[in-house]
Amino acid sequence: MQTNAEPAKAKSRAHLKLIRTPTVLLVEDDAEMAAFLVEAIENYCGYRVLRATNGRQADWLLRSDHIDVILTDIVMPECDGLELIRIKNASHPHVPLIAMTGGGRLLGDMDLVETARMLGANAALPKPLDIPRLLKLMTDMVPQTAQ
Repeated sequence: MQTNAEPAKAKSRAHLKLIRTPTVLLVEDDAEMAAFLVEAIENYCGYRVLRATNGRQADWLLRSDHIDVILTDIVMPECDGLELIRIKNASHPHVPLIAMTGGGRLLGDMDLVETARMLGANAALPKPLDIPRLLKLMTDMVPQTAQ
């Protein structure tokens, strides 16, 4: 015998949205810094973190998983953060990207933070990082559909 509550339960289940934990792609070649950032992102934001040590690995992960935000260092071996910004813009322009760097300049007077912004980073931060600011930026960039 079917009760009145059973059709209501079935109807409410049909309207449930799948809730997905947002995923951050962290691209950082310094293992100590990466471990610190993974812990901060997981504990403060509750996001899943995928880790790459250079832009080539990041490109592969970006193509093989659903990424909500990219957090990348700029100075890395093999494929740096500036090249990753170009790759991301070509293949996944909708995915927000935050660049970070310990400093440095390109040829001339342009610093890496400004260069990252000019290439299309949604935000670029100098190291040492202001962690509360970084986490706020990240949570503001995660699409509402992923939260």
